[in-house]
Amino acid sequence: MTNSDIKIDKNPYITILQLRGDYRRYLDFNLNLKDISLKRDSYRLSSTRFLTSGKYNIEENSLALKLDTIINSNLGKLYLAGNTALDFDDINHTLKYNINTKVNLNRDFLSSYISGIEVKRFNTIGYS
Repeated sequence: MTNSDIKIDKNPYITILQLRGDYRRYLDFNLNLKDISLKRDSYRLSSTRFLTSGKYNIEENSLALKLDTIINSNLGKLYLAGNTALDFDDINHTLKYNINTKVNLNRDFLSSYISGIEVKRFNTIGYS
């Protein structure tokens, strides 16, 4: 990556779990990305699960996508699941998404930034 301190530790590879459709109308897919590993300074990120599935509608130039991933880091662990839908011809007005995350921060990492404050437990943050 240019103009960035981010380094790719491993070259990820994509496994096509399922691919079907009509090349004139739509394409359904299920993909698994493996060995995604990034580093910036002393921070490391790697995925243990990165599943994505979706449908690309060729006639409408639109995409519906689902994501299910777990990312490990020396900062903590991130669980992310979500979905999105968009029309490539009008992204600004059609982009919709729903994302659910759970973040488990590494206590040692967190403590180094909030020294003097004891963190026992965070309550779930909800907002509507």
